[in-house]
Amino acid sequence: MLLRNMKIGKRAGCFFTTLAVLILSMGGVAVYETQRMDSATDEIRVNWLPAMIALNGISSSLAQERAATLRAALEDSSGEGTSLHLLGSIEDTLRNSLNSYESTIDGPQDRNLFNAFLEARKQYTDLQLQVLANINEGRMTQAKQQISGPLIQRADHMMDALSTLVDFNYKGAHTASQHSSDVGDDALRAIVLALLLIILVLVAVALLFTNSVVTPLAEAVMVAERIAIGDLTREIVVAGQDEPALLLHALRRMQQSLRETIGKIATSSNRLASASERLHGVTEDTSRDLLLQSTEIDQAATAVNQMTSAVEEVASNAVSTAEASQDADQTTRDGQDQRSNGWPTAPTKLPACWM
Repeated sequence: MLLRNMKIGKRAGCFFTTLAVLILSMGGVAVYETQRMDSATDEIRVNWLPAMIALNGISSSLAQERAATLRAALEDSSGEGTSLHLLGSIEDTLRNSLNSYESTIDGPQDRNLFNAFLEARKQYTDLQLQVLANINEGRMTQAKQQISGPLIQRADHMMDALSTLVDFNYKGAHTASQHSSDVGDDALRAIVLALLLIILVLVAVALLFTNSVVTPLAEAVMVAERIAIGDLTREIVVAGQDEPALLLHALRRMQQSLRETIGKIATSSNRLASASERLHGVTEDTSRDLLLQSTEIDQAATAVNQMTSAVEEVASNAVSTAEASQDADQTTRDGQDQRSNGWPTAPTKLPACWM
């Protein structure tokens, strides 16, 4: 219902905004997981890998140093200079490797193990310097005793400390590698889960958006078809304020107008039917009156004919009377003339119509 109170344009804007937010969320999850993977990889690349390389260099330099020390004890005086020069070069390389490893230390345990190694290294170096001093001074017997005795013990102690340091770094590198693998798996799971969640949300939002547009439009089409076939009896229920709702409002007003128009037409038809009935009655009365008048006219015509015959008869009698009057008048005149002339009066003959 809340969606139906929004215009389709605003609704579509909210839909695409939601889509953009989901895409940004997906990107954020991917970036976060990528940073975690990068951080785990950096821990191996920046810390553990250089440390292992530095320890490998330290181990190699210590082996070379021990071999050079034994060589110096076994060589004659002519080869001592070469061995001492080699020991100096090895010491420089070893010092660089120690500095490289120290730069990778980032924890107290690592620092303690490295300090223990440096302490064992110092004890070995102190005794090594005494051996080299005895060799330089020609005390070969004492030097060999130191090499075969205390120097070997200190060397073993130093190598044990180095082995402990190597084991610590190996375990740290393995843990970091496993952590990197776990981070990769977590990143994959998080991205897949986020993708599934985004797909579900998109499907839900798309269905809501589609139904909020298609359903009211289908309802409007059905209402329009119902009105088109002349069914104006059903009420049109309008919900919302979007464009389909406005269309349904317009269809409802049109249906109401059609109802009013049809009602007026029905009222006018009823009035026209009543007027037609009254007109029919008046027409029948007029027909009866006309028939009566026609009868009366016929009677009047008959009377007129009879009167005409009487008038004609009267006229005929009047003519006969007039002729008789004329004859009587003439007879009277003739009698007067005869009386005036002394003639005996003859009896007067009356007209037949007077007799």
